[in-house]
Amino acid sequence: MLVPNTARAEALFASRVPTDQHLTLAELDTAVAAAIRSCCGTAGCVGHLAFQAGDDPAGAVYRMRWALATVARLYPPPACPQHLPRMRLHTTVDATPHTNLVGV
Repeated sequence: MLVPNTARAEALFASRVPTDQHLTLAELDTAVAAAIRSCCGTAGCVGHLAFQAGDDPAGAVYRMRWALATVARLYPPPACPQHLPRMRLHTTVDATPHTNLVGV
């Protein structure tokens, strides 16, 4: 299952993992998968986040900061842009002016 880091953090927020727990990568993946299943998908995790934020805004902010920091620690971004895959466009542009246009 391919899950972007934002969705991982939202699912970790919705999980039952206490914020004082220092997770390993395997524990994070297990918690995220369980939360996504119990919330019926990533949209359900976002719904849980919104409900919690309305119920306890300060607690939700603290929990989301913890979730984001945990995901960033275990799934860090590439060290520099040079390590990102480069996209190549396979299109050509005709730069010659069209002087003999028919029907103009």
